[in-house]
Amino acid sequence: MSYQTLAQKIQADLARVGIKAELAPMDQLNMRTMYLGGKAQAVLTFWNPPAPENQLWAAATIDRVSKRVHWDVPAAVRKLVNDASAERDNAKSAVLWKQYQEAMVDAAHHFVLIQPIYQIAVRKSVAGLQLTAAGWMTELAGAKPA
Repeated sequence: MSYQTLAQKIQADLARVGIKAELAPMDQLNMRTMYLGGKAQAVLTFWNPPAPENQLWAAATIDRVSKRVHWDVPAAVRKLVNDASAERDNAKSAVLWKQYQEAMVDAAHHFVLIQPIYQIAVRKSVAGLQLTAAGWMTELAGAKPA
């Protein structure tokens, strides 16, 4: 489904509950400038940070996005993101990131409508390849020929 079709569907759904949404298609450069400058009320776009790392996504929600939605981020949530980002133990990091996600659900003032899916392809001749809590990095120490 194209972004245009999705935007029109969202616009129609909002209209059903009495909310008028004006669509303003534009190129990525202008949209990004408006978005980062806090001039866009809402956007529907792809976002691809330099790497699919949890901290990059979380930092966006507690720094830039929080300012746009006028959310005073609790110190405990900021600490959670910092602690999860610094944790090198993958199991502990995963627990902290889950707590962050729960805190975001509890706040429930903004949400990510679409998330990309990262697929990792591996040959059958490789065994023991484990993804990290980041979801895109691997721990290669356990990877061995099958």
